[in-house]
Parts: sequence; C-alpha cells; structure tokens
Amino acid sequence: MISSPINILNKINLPIKDVDEGPSVMWLMASCAENRDTLTFRDHSHTFFELHLVIKGSITYGLDGVEQTVGEGELFFVPPRKMHKVISCDGDFMKMTVAFELSENSALFRRIYHCSDSILKINDKISENIGFITLVAEEKGD
Repeated sequence: MISSPINILNKINLPIKDVDEGPSVMWLMASCAENRDTLTFRDHSHTFFELHLVIKGSITYGLDGVEQTVGEGELFFVPPRKMHKVISCDGDFMKMTVAFELSENSALFRRIYHCSDSILKINDKISENIGFITLVAEEKGD
C-alpha cells in the first residue's frame, strides 16, 4: 500500500539540529476536515512553540481563555506553557502545524513570544509554496 502525502508528513522523523538562535523543528502535522480527530479540543500546553497556519476555512482557538478565529491565509503562534485548544473549525478547513523549540534567551524567542497574541497574515514567501502545503493538507490519507 502506498502512503499518502499527509500520512508521510505526519509520521516523518525530523533530525533536530542545534542552530545558534534558530529554531529546532520537532514535528509537522497536516490537518483537514476529513482528519479533524487529530485536533485537540481540550485545554493543554507544551514546552515548545506551535505555529498554526490556516490554508483554507477558519479555526477558532482558545489561548489562555481568549478565543481567536484564524482564517484562510493567516497564522498564529502558541508559545510554550500557554493553555490552548481548538474550539471549533469550518467543515472544509485545512491547516499545517509546526512544533519547534527556541532558546528562551534568544531574541527570536522574545519576538515570537510577544507576537503570539496576534493573528498574522501569510507572507509572500509562504504563499509561493502554498500549492505544496495545500496538496499535503488535502490528502485524506489511508
């Protein structure tokens, strides 16, 4: 049986490399309406950052008790140790999640941590690669 792109992405082992001031990616996950059971609808927290990138539709998250709806073409960061959960999502949503670590002493950590209360627009560089991201997120898996 051939594995689908979403299953390959969701099971990939990424080597963690130490880079001064740079992030260490821990895992990637693609989610869509057909596999919404992979989403966490309960309050939880992590010791690492999560980047949530909504490709299609919208998802409403709770972050420290505050609801934020992230729409198509938007992203937001969940910082370490902040309680969060998915509250609801569109019936046709697609998203990518990237979990990564940063040194708490780094300037990048502080910058990302301070913008975590904001919903950000996808920049042009990400938009150039959205075709691949969409292909992976649309794949329903085995």
